[in-house]
Amino acid sequence: MRIAILTPTIYRPAGLHKSLSSLRDTTSHIDNVDIVIAAEKDDDEARHIADKYDAIFTVCEEPLQGCAYAWNQAMKAALDYDAYFTGSDDIEYINGWLDEVLRVLAEPPLNGSGFVGINDARKDARKFCATHYLMTRDFIIEHNGGVMAAPFYFANWTDMEADRRARKAGKWAWAEKAVVKHLWRGPYGDTAYTRAYEARAEAKLVYEDRLKRGFPDDFEPIIKNREKISSS
Repeated sequence: MRIAILTPTIYRPAGLHKSLSSLRDTTSHIDNVDIVIAAEKDDDEARHIADKYDAIFTVCEEPLQGCAYAWNQAMKAALDYDAYFTGSDDIEYINGWLDEVLRVLAEPPLNGSGFVGINDARKDARKFCATHYLMTRDFIIEHNGGVMAAPFYFANWTDMEADRRARKAGKWAWAEKAVVKHLWRGPYGDTAYTRAYEARAEAKLVYEDRLKRGFPDDFEPIIKNREKISSS
């Protein structure tokens, strides 16, 4: 299985370095795990850090559009993968997290296909939603509209829609022992957090409307083919 860790970053060199360092440390023993960075066009520090960790690097076509947009942008740069994970520049990965995700994915009820949420050490996904997660290629195409994030959100409620789509499809699982530290610094931790916080109320209204309408796939898919483009 080829896995792409899609990682938006927004002028946070220290956070990105910490995230990628812990990511490499915790996944180096697993074959075919690639990091894909989506950054702002003028974020030269992010480009240098991506090079240091041998990550695929892409820039966001439109500026300051939030992590949902950036996850999709990263996916566009990594079309040939079996599974995708919503990484971030404010996550510190803990040993064994991906091993546990893959174990849960392989077992019932998913049996290798679906959505696996991880434990961000902040919220119980069973009561709320999984804030970061791995989705398999077939699940994304069949149940998430062929995208990493429904393109109607800035940040908040992106996870909720993906989580609820998975539950509705009977393709949801939580890898409670797959632990990471989500180093979120509050709504005013920096300008990116503030922009997300200010968009939260509007995003909730979007989510509630889309929930009522059954989460329609009213957007263009990024990946369409169940089979990968190549085996390379």
